[in-house]
Amino acid sequence: MFNKALWIKEWKQNGLLWLMPILAFFGVTSTRLSYVMDSENSKLMNLKMFQEQGADSFYLATNNTYGTIIMLVVFLCWLGVNQIGAERKNLMNDFTFSLPYKRWEIYLNKFTVGFVTLAASLVIATIIDMAIVLFSPFGMFFSPSIHIYEAVVCLSILTAFYSSLLLVGTMTGGSSMQLLLTIIFNLFPVLFAGLVLYFVEVNFGAENFLPNMDFGNMFMMLYSTPFLMYLGHIYPEFSVIPVILYSVVCLGLGTFLYNRSKLENNGKMLLFAKLETIFHFGVTICFALLGGMFAVVVSEETILHYYIGFIIFGLLAFFGFNYIKKVRFKG
Repeated sequence: MFNKALWIKEWKQNGLLWLMPILAFFGVTSTRLSYVMDSENSKLMNLKMFQEQGADSFYLATNNTYGTIIMLVVFLCWLGVNQIGAERKNLMNDFTFSLPYKRWEIYLNKFTVGFVTLAASLVIATIIDMAIVLFSPFGMFFSPSIHIYEAVVCLSILTAFYSSLLLVGTMTGGSSMQLLLTIIFNLFPVLFAGLVLYFVEVNFGAENFLPNMDFGNMFMMLYSTPFLMYLGHIYPEFSVIPVILYSVVCLGLGTFLYNRSKLENNGKMLLFAKLETIFHFGVTICFALLGGMFAVVVSEETILHYYIGFIIFGLLAFFGFNYIKKVRFKG
């Protein structure tokens, strides 16, 4: 989706986009560059070691995909919040919605600006990284396919995170809630799985309830976000297909909700009343489960303590959410 006027607006509104290629460069190349710039003795020792262990060991030792993802996730948090949440805070979206463009065009342009900048940054950084390896003493280990694989993994994971960040922005009324709920949204599956597993263990006994099933991996595979799938090494080899589908779903839902967002709800925790009902139920259940776990861990006692904590935390969450959903946040 390209619209020159909307692209110019996004670039001016997000003036630090030029930092993304720099961050991508440091993330992708830093480890291998440090090996190349090491002392001659260290390089000879590493070269001998990698020759003995094989070419794959070189790429395994110098891989910085984790670091690249974490670094760019932080930057994408700023970008996505600035594109959606901050617009609500400073009422810039009043101006944006007054432009002669449909809302879906505006939303897709926001996503495309971020995605294209991210993709271009990773491509440039990967080409430089390939050159660093190829023209170094470690050039004998050079494998273009590994460089491309690392770039594809980074791009797919970061695109999924970015699309979920924008999606949450279409639901929330301000930047602080957008950032907070995005973090919860991306970590929730594994945390919720832990709470449910503890509930099962307390009430039924883990050894008696489907004893042959690996609950941890089952819950992670079924419910994790792509970011957690990758960091947790759930699959022996990472597959981009589920992550691409995740991005497409988030983008589609985000476009749908952005079309229907109401300006009069700016500043509220959530923009849609139906979502408030779902979140109210979910928050109450999660805090109740957390309360039960907390009570048993602290008291080291029986199932009775679990349900005391379950009820107390559940009630606190229920009435607390009732209050918070009426508050208008300034951030």
